[in-house]
Amino acid sequence: KANLSYNAARIAVLDEFIGRFGAAPEMSMRKLVTGAKFSKAEALRSPWVGRGKEAPALYDEIRIEWDHAEEPPLREFVVKALLNKAVCLGELKRLPEAISVYDELLDRFLTATDPAVRELMANALMEKGRALSSLKRREEAIAVYDLLLRVFSTASEVKLHVAVADVLNEKGRELWALDRRDEAIGSFDALLKQFGDAELAALRRLAATALFNKGMCLGELKRHDEAIAAY
Repeated sequence: KANLSYNAARIAVLDEFIGRFGAAPEMSMRKLVTGAKFSKAEALRSPWVGRGKEAPALYDEIRIEWDHAEEPPLREFVVKALLNKAVCLGELKRLPEAISVYDELLDRFLTATDPAVRELMANALMEKGRALSSLKRREEAIAVYDLLLRVFSTASEVKLHVAVADVLNEKGRELWALDRRDEAIGSFDALLKQFGDAELAALRRLAATALFNKGMCLGELKRHDEAIAAY
């Protein structure tokens, strides 16, 4: 009840702000209104509120507002709106629609060079792959993960290192589910080779997961000595 009351009050305040300043022409106010719309959409998606079906329309408003902006900080509003809309549609179990939005997002921005947008593109590829996996479209999910690896495997940004490691685990799981265990082990090994000695906590967790998954695959292949070595 406390969470519901908090989010209801939050939505009411944001609605008042958007209603009062939504038509303001000043750039600074337009940015603030956009931030308020993102915050309102987040609150609507809260499990305590349960009004997530209203959020996609807010993301559409943001996209339309800034769709022709050229400046990277403003273009980022469009990227975030499309990405959040796709994730929200996934939460609503509208996965085919979510995948269509991911496709639009990737078609428009995958080759962007702005660091913030690149990180969002890696996230979009990961989430699209997971959506395809949820629909049991595993081969398509693997193709999406391979695209992420082609685009970002040599990236220097730490957040993209985490994305690459995460997708190598996800790709391994998809191959495992298709009974392609040797290929799955290859994906886990690729993660371990690249990030097995990493100090970053997120990469260490992913490496540990890959090592566990590799051991499980080896056990299923009756390669028990290798499985024990992996553990």
